[in-house]
Amino acid sequence: SGIQIIDTEKRIEINDAPRDGTDAVLFHGTIDLVGMMYGETIILDFKTTGLWPPILALAFDVKAKSASKFSMEVMQLMTSFQLRHYCWMYWRDTGEWPSFVGIVAPTNKTIYKRTTKYAKAGECKGPALFMTQMPAFLLETYEADLVSLIKGIVVGGFFRRMPETYGKSD
Repeated sequence: SGIQIIDTEKRIEINDAPRDGTDAVLFHGTIDLVGMMYGETIILDFKTTGLWPPILALAFDVKAKSASKFSMEVMQLMTSFQLRHYCWMYWRDTGEWPSFVGIVAPTNKTIYKRTTKYAKAGECKGPALFMTQMPAFLLETYEADLVSLIKGIVVGGFFRRMPETYGKSD
């Protein structure tokens, strides 16, 4: 049980043509953590969202808000452009499609200082791990979407509306 760490800060560069034969494009990214869970590959991304105000307050000796709670739904994880891209790059680099993806939110392990109508003082702000399965059959749709985006950029099209399937770039 638990997650076995395989690699951290895994930098991947893909410099080959997508499967439809278009010209080669350089893709790169750094995956925060690659691990194994129940014999399956997992990709985790660490989010520092909500931690910066208190850290900057300490560094500059100013008052700031406390760390804010982070939350994410399963559908948001499955359609996250960043997590999809990391899965696609990992698959192109290793030939293996990660079965699980997740977000680690350390800010949720900070505690509430005061009791509110939502929480009691001393309670953690929430779970630190948000995870879901990443179905492999969605890979072809993602890759086709990515190829369309690249083709649009090459011909000078209005690529801001892409990718169509997994969210807009704005």
